[in-house]
Amino acid sequence: MKKQLFRTMTSVLCAAAILMGTASAGLGSGAVAYGASVPKDVQNHWAKSFVVTAIEKKIVSGYDDGTFRPDKAVTRAEFSHMLNAALGNSVTTNISFSDVKSSDWYYSAVQKAVAAGYVSGYDNGSFKPGTAINRQEAAVMLSRVIPTYNTSTSLTKFKDASSEHWFGTDNFG
Repeated sequence: MKKQLFRTMTSVLCAAAILMGTASAGLGSGAVAYGASVPKDVQNHWAKSFVVTAIEKKIVSGYDDGTFRPDKAVTRAEFSHMLNAALGNSVTTNISFSDVKSSDWYYSAVQKAVAAGYVSGYDNGSFKPGTAINRQEAAVMLSRVIPTYNTSTSLTKFKDASSEHWFGTDNFG
């Protein structure tokens, strides 16, 4: 049990490490899996080992043109997809976000994220799938799936804690 939890957390943290460096998920309508090969634009990138590990674990993929785009910001939809893949989420639920349609590539990723309980969207009924995820949003989502064992869940220690509107009425998760 502890070994499985460790493996799951390792996968989640691998995805988080990629995201916190604003590495792209390489997901989109033109995404294609690379298996164990290294995308051409990751060969000399600082995050190469993280990207390769995430590709091998099928957490991320690359684009049809052989790129991964590691410096492109990660969207909320991509983060949801990666976190679901890292956790092995497969259960879905009905969703009704105003900006998520059943024809969108990320529709099932958002369904799984809501079912898993780590996202709920904004108060205005949107999910903002194409918006770049910020560190605070990613940290909150991760905190909802990673056990904290009696540690503080306050995010105010982040130096950019007050720079986003999420402390207000929006429930960005």
